[in-house]
Amino acid sequence: MAEQVSKLRLKYGEIELEIEGNDALIERERMEFQKTVIPALEVFLNKMKQNSFMSTNSACIDSETVIDDKKLLLDLGQRDCTYANFAHFLKEKGFNSDVDKVVAAVYYISEIDKKNVVTRDDIEQELKNAKLPSMTNISSSINVNIKKAYIEEVEKIDNKRAFRILQPGIDFCETFVFKEEHSKKTAKFSKDCRNKLMKDYPSLSYSVDDLHIDNYCDLSKLDKYIEQIWVLLYIYYKETNQQTFTRDEVSQLLRKRFAINPSDRQIKRFFETAGNKLHKEGSTKFMKYTLMQGGIDEAKRIIEEHSV
Repeated sequence: MAEQVSKLRLKYGEIELEIEGNDALIERERMEFQKTVIPALEVFLNKMKQNSFMSTNSACIDSETVIDDKKLLLDLGQRDCTYANFAHFLKEKGFNSDVDKVVAAVYYISEIDKKNVVTRDDIEQELKNAKLPSMTNISSSINVNIKKAYIEEVEKIDNKRAFRILQPGIDFCETFVFKEEHSKKTAKFSKDCRNKLMKDYPSLSYSVDDLHIDNYCDLSKLDKYIEQIWVLLYIYYKETNQQTFTRDEVSQLLRKRFAINPSDRQIKRFFETAGNKLHKEGSTKFMKYTLMQGGIDEAKRIIEEHSV
């Protein structure tokens, strides 16, 4: 079956572009037209418009025509040209945490790229296109945003999770203002300041109450730090569907959510001796650990032994 060939004509002022080819080619060329040609033309037209007020003999550009041209462009692309791409959007807005970046991706695809329903694959691709570091657990960030009522899950598309942006999510993204917590004049950071700069893991968005701790056992009453960590991983696995963690994330969860302060050496030893109960992937510096069935069984055993 022959590939379907489409044709699209774009016009902006005196500039006209005709594209012929498959849908992918047309979309790619249209995006390039918006990103490169239009911004350059706007600068030129604005300059010409200013000059028209300085001299009656100068070529005058009708402001209404300019507005109509812009409207035509938006109608053709159905896209807000304020941002060149998602990476530009993130940079301008200043989204920092993984949770915020995920809802920002859904917002960008829905409100700027005009796609009503967004799949998990769409989110991952947008984050990848923005050259962002791989997230520890996108599912957890998605679930946090669902809980905040920023997005909602809808019927699956091709057996893949799908989502829709909600008004609170739109309001959050459009009114978001980055708050710089540290003065540029500070030459040295104290230990407390460095702690504030640690990665904002999605798992930290859950309070202890959200985790239904009463269904398990009291971590603070477990004598061995190894048992505390197994139970911690299991609780987050059951309550948030998160199965993959990093060393730093586990350390922060123990300290910030349960007031348990194991040493870095103890954390390191736990992961080094976990064996096949955890699956390891990634480089040494950015290693991720996925809870396997052996680790789940180990946590269940500990909970049963210490449950009242």
